[in-house]
Amino acid sequence: MGRARRTVLDGRRSPTIRVLVAEDRSAVRAGLVLILRSAPGIDVVGEAADGREAVAPARELRPDWC
Repeated sequence: MGRARRTVLDGRRSPTIRVLVAEDRSAVRAGLVLILRSAPGIDVVGEAADGREAVAPARELRPDWC
């Protein structure tokens, strides 16, 4: 997580965490993405249906967490 970006929230600078969500159940994945996108300081950079599908986007998008 050392590569976290920074964003301005409420006049203060705080880290932005880049996340790639990998979940095989589409409804659960959609719910996680919805929750994470509404949270300050979190940037959902991609989604995948499973770990294998997440490998290529993770290499390209370089999220802080998969």
